[in-house]
Formats: sequence, C-alpha cells, structure tokens
Amino acid sequence: MQSFLILSPNEEKGLTFIHDYCTKHSIDVLDRTIFSLETQKKKNEKALSFTIESIRDIQKQMYLTPFKGTQKAIIIASAGQLTLPAQNALLKMLEEPPAHTLLFLLAKNTDAFIPTVLSRVFLFSVENTFVDDIPESKELLQGTSPLKPSQALKYAEVLAKDSSKTLSILEQTLVVLRQNLFKKIEAGENSSYEKKAVREILKAHTTLSRTNTNTRMTLEHIFLTLSQDR
Repeated sequence: MQSFLILSPNEEKGLTFIHDYCTKHSIDVLDRTIFSLETQKKKNEKALSFTIESIRDIQKQMYLTPFKGTQKAIIIASAGQLTLPAQNALLKMLEEPPAHTLLFLLAKNTDAFIPTVLSRVFLFSVENTFVDDIPESKELLQGTSPLKPSQALKYAEVLAKDSSKTLSILEQTLVVLRQNLFKKIEAGENSSYEKKAVREILKAHTTLSRTNTNTRMTLEHIFLTLSQDR
C-alpha cells in the first residue's frame, strides 16, 4: 500500500510534512503534483468539492511515468471535500496505486471519509498531541502492561469529558495503533490485538461522528472489550 491520509488542522503544515517526506524518499519536486480546490476552480469556477471528474483527472496523472526520478507523488489537498461518489471512485486507486506513485490525501480530520477509504490508507497525524495528555492511553497503545477494567473506564471518562476533542483523540489513537500494527507485521510478531483495536476504534469513530450515541457508553464498551483481550 502506498496511499496515505495526512491529518493536519493547518494545511500549510500538512503540505510541509508531505514535501519533507517526499524529499526524504528522493521524490523530485518536478514529480510532485498537487490537486486542490483552486486547481478545480480553474476548470469550474463554482467548484466547491472534488467530484468524479476530478478523480478521473487525478487518475490520468497517477499513471504517467515520473519525470526525473523513479517515484512520483500525487497530493490531494483539502481531501475532506471529496464527495461520496468521488471517494468511491478513488477506492481502487487507494488500494492499488501504480508502483511508482505515492498518493497523499491531506485533511483536517477523518470526519468526511467513508470507512472503506480509511481502511485503505496509512494514517499519519502532523500534530500528535492529545494522546500524550492521557496517561491511560499509553497503557492501551503501547501494551506495556495489561489494561485493567478500572483503567479502561477511566480512559473512557476522560475522553468523553470534552466531546469536541473525542473524535480527534480517537484519530490520534488510530495513528499510533496502526504504526504499532505495521511494526509488528514487519517483525513477524503477533498483531491480533492491534488489528482488533484498529477495527473497534474506527467503528467507534464512525458511530460517534454519524449518530447521537452516548459517547461515554460507546467508549466504555470498546475499551473494556480491548482490556479483556490482553
């Protein structure tokens, strides 16, 4: 998989992160193409989102060979503005991008993305702050010791206190869990806990972002389930 979702509340910082990543991996500036709402407006002044037509343009660019190096990067800025049909059209490209192409989606958060898109990308956060503020999260994410039921309940209580931050914290949690998952897979270690944790937390994020489900009860159920899985 060579598709990435970069989360950053500041688009400029997100683009800087992507360009630094490209430089580190020897992708020349001439082999980096940015698609933004501004580029869409050049074709249609009323463009407020990325449509299926936008995806067709991106797809054509993806399959062109790199100009200078061996790899190229396609960057979709403001990817949170992808319409639902556009996201569905993007799925195949996310799952099987050309071998010479890295695809980056840049967005403020994961709220606008359908679960099938999220399941096909590596998730990175430019500003990883919330998780570090909650001691219990380190137990949950790093697996340094079994997470007791009391700790799981406390973690759910802390996360539910400020509902405006809950989704962001879950996104940060997913970032760390996925990174741990990939490390374990590469090392040939048992990653069953991380796989289940990613599924459960992604499910919670989807539920809380799209329904009026009680936040604390949803989190308690998930973290108690994961604490029993250790």
